[in-house]
Amino acid sequence: MQTVEDRVLDIRKFRPSERDFRVFSAFEALKPHCSFTVITDAEPIALHREFEAELKGRFFWLPIENGPRQWKFVITKASQN
Repeated sequence: MQTVEDRVLDIRKFRPSERDFRVFSAFEALKPHCSFTVITDAEPIALHREFEAELKGRFFWLPIENGPRQWKFVITKASQN
């Protein structure tokens, strides 16, 4: 898996109602095997569940930092089989 180090999406600056949309949009724009890092100030449990429900098997989710002030995780798009 390749990680693009400069692809960072800091969703703390967006309204809560926009955050999930921003993450899903960034994911859809990725090529297979590419990644981006998400930074948030809220535990991303609901977002992770949403990814599992809508995109099961199409992504990898790697936690980097787990609160309490911020959470960081890397989302990688799986290959398209």
